[in-house]
Amino acid sequence: MIINFNGESAFATNQSRLQGLNISKAVERLSSGLRINHSADDPSGMAICSGVKAQLRGVTSAIHNVEESIKLYSLRDAYLEGFNQKLERIRDLAVRASNDATLTVGDLSAMNSEAQKLKDEINRTTMSSYEVDGGKLLFNPGDLDVIWVLDVTGSMMPYANSLYNDSEAMFDQFASAGFDLRMGVVGFDEIVRPAGTQSFHADAASFQSDVDAMRTIINNPISGNENGLAAINWALDSGSLGGDFRADAKKIVILITDEDADDFYAPGETSYYDNYPIAFPAGPPMTGPYMEQNDPAAHADPGNLRQDTIDNLISKDATLHTVGLVGGGTVNWFNFMGMWFSLGVNHYTLQNSPDEDYQLVATAPGVDGGVFTLDTGGAWVSSITGAMLTGGSPWDANFHVGPDSNHTLVANLQTVGSSYLAIDGINLATGDSARNSIEIVDRGMTLLADERAATAHAVQKLNYILNDLSNQQINLASYKSNIEDADIAQEVVAMTINNIVAQTTVAAQIQSQVSPARAMQLINVVSNTRAVDEFNDIFTIT
Repeated sequence: MIINFNGESAFATNQSRLQGLNISKAVERLSSGLRINHSADDPSGMAICSGVKAQLRGVTSAIHNVEESIKLYSLRDAYLEGFNQKLERIRDLAVRASNDATLTVGDLSAMNSEAQKLKDEINRTTMSSYEVDGGKLLFNPGDLDVIWVLDVTGSMMPYANSLYNDSEAMFDQFASAGFDLRMGVVGFDEIVRPAGTQSFHADAASFQSDVDAMRTIINNPISGNENGLAAINWALDSGSLGGDFRADAKKIVILITDEDADDFYAPGETSYYDNYPIAFPAGPPMTGPYMEQNDPAAHADPGNLRQDTIDNLISKDATLHTVGLVGGGTVNWFNFMGMWFSLGVNHYTLQNSPDEDYQLVATAPGVDGGVFTLDTGGAWVSSITGAMLTGGSPWDANFHVGPDSNHTLVANLQTVGSSYLAIDGINLATGDSARNSIEIVDRGMTLLADERAATAHAVQKLNYILNDLSNQQINLASYKSNIEDADIAQEVVAMTINNIVAQTTVAAQIQSQVSPARAMQLINVVSNTRAVDEFNDIFTIT
């Protein structure tokens, strides 16, 4: 019988400690719902679970990204639906205006005014659409490269002056709108006249220097068979003006001329003078810019120059805006041809539109440009600048659609204004122009439908991705739960067992004290003298 060490008691005490730890752990798991509350509970499980948690939180954030993007780009489609309604109304007006047999000039003017206001409203919406990173839902400024092709004959000085005087304001306006603008200028009369540097300029002063060189040429005109299409092609193909187009830039060519720059003469016309308002020398019926066209062959396309220009613009991804001049045309030509009035033909005036050849090129499918008229006071900033501003540039919408850095969806979208829709040439002022406008609107509606489809495809992809992310979220949460979460039923059973064992351990601890108690009885006997004597008497041997 040993009293210095009670093995049974030590064992029972240790078991009580262990059961206390098990009960404490079970209480933690039951109260938190987690199997792993400390790293020591399952070190490898904790490491795995940390990575899964990061992925799960990333997927949850990506779901928010996608949901917000779907709502935002559905708003873009709502904008475009509004544009479609406006184009439908413009088309209705164009069809009505085409019936000029029953309409007055005032009727046509009213319908044209409404059509122009609808076009302007499209541009206003484009520029004021919801802001996103780098631009707006319908508009991205980007890079813009502009080539001005300027008629440098005597009647053009007021317009060259306007271009010179307003170019600084143009650069400022484009800069404030976020554009990176560069402009260059090419002149033409009977030959193409590049500016001295033959390059694009990113500042007004350098550009004005080139325009000033053209003004010097205007003061010393050669005149002759003015061919704006040849000048356009030269600008696209020759010198650094063509070669330095930036790949991602919006490319625009702007032709400014009065209507005497008539490229194609009728058969039998042999010189520029055949287009004067008088036959000098005598020639065939007049087909030039000052009178109604009498010869249907006057706009034949020798050498396919018109089509070649269209193809060249399309291949360079460039848009042509052609500008005709209104107001003051007679006065300009009075200074240049005083005999015009002295001969009593002052009732002939310049027509209020560019030459038909230029209009056909500018409004050709693929070129999708515009036709403008400007007065001698210049309205470059309000008219041409406005058209170019709404053109903007294509842009990429970058959607982050996953938990990791490389989970990006890129949607290629367009700036959608009147320039992209190619409706700047809409004009309902005459029956002929109204009929042409029907085709312009039809092309615009096709382009709009394509862009709505691109937006819809982006939203559709986002919806697919949202479904995938939701499935990922469910499965990752299940995976994490299998590793980290406590099985409540199992923990309750374990705790019940531990409680029972703990109670039996207490009983064992009590029982383990029996042997020391017996030893105490012996010790008490030894330490009591009377009891010893009695003991000795009993066991004395005689």
